[in-house]
Amino acid sequence: MMAGSWYTLADCILSKLLTGKTPKVLEAISFKPGTPQAGLKPIKLFGRDDFTVDPRKEDVFTRFVDMRDEAKANHDPTEKAIKIIANSTSYGIFIEINRDNAPKPEKIDVYGPDGVCRHDKNTAKEEPGRYFHPLLGVLITGAARLMLGLAECLTLKEGLNWAFCDTDSLAIARPTRNEPCRV
Repeated sequence: MMAGSWYTLADCILSKLLTGKTPKVLEAISFKPGTPQAGLKPIKLFGRDDFTVDPRKEDVFTRFVDMRDEAKANHDPTEKAIKIIANSTSYGIFIEINRDNAPKPEKIDVYGPDGVCRHDKNTAKEEPGRYFHPLLGVLITGAARLMLGLAECLTLKEGLNWAFCDTDSLAIARPTRNEPCRV
């Protein structure tokens, strides 16, 4: 039997908002955080006291966003570096896959959506990065899709339209008088 597709709760909410139809949920799973890992210590980003982050007491990603806002308001050139750090640690680090080209084809296991494993050979071997955590990567991007979808819903509600979107932006356009707005 073919397995169904899995979606984040954020994707289900967005589907309801955009289509008006409630998704049919066959199975749901939830996750709860464990205790924080031992040995966490505050760090000073760029060695600066004003850019201290304490992972034991605060949300690191929220702190990065706040630090970036502060740097931007103060015309501090570290603003761009903080943006890159915030983006890479909030998503990319959890979904990193390192590719290694083998000199000759090596055996690999390939799992399909039905969960069945088949054996194959390939010269491109992929290994998860040090902080690989696909659950976090999936949940972060699901939340980002929800944010873009909410922006789309609000845009359409106001009788506007959108021209294009990216992973973190929506270009809003005013339709011509004769052009109906998509719903």
